[in-house]
Amino acid sequence: MNRINGPRPGTRAHAALLHLDGAGLVSAAALMGAVNWKRNSHEFTREIVDALVRLRVAEITGASIAITRLGQLYLRPPAVEAAPQLQLVTGRYVPPQRALSAQNRPRVVSMRPGALDYREIPSRMSSQLLQHGEKAVA
Repeated sequence: MNRINGPRPGTRAHAALLHLDGAGLVSAAALMGAVNWKRNSHEFTREIVDALVRLRVAEITGASIAITRLGQLYLRPPAVEAAPQLQLVTGRYVPPQRALSAQNRPRVVSMRPGALDYREIPSRMSSQLLQHGEKAVA
């Protein structure tokens, strides 16, 4: 059982609470028959009725059991108001693109003579000699 709100749906305690909601005041014997309880009445009182009383969703009045206002609110919670309509947020401001200033332009780097001479040396792949940038034929 959920000790905060009430019995979990699908359990016999929840079925007993639903029966109490529909019938009003019910004796323990009638409630035992409604939830198809096969064991003795002491176990029913201890496991179902006491649990519902402990959760304050049912109360014992004399020889009968009744649902409380909290139990009715557990079975039929009040309608929740719809969330207020939210305003959409526009995108971030992006300034228009401008030409790069002389300070921000990349420098033109002059290369020393012979810097690309490695391209003239053929590579050997298996038994083939390949020039720089060529692909081997398989």
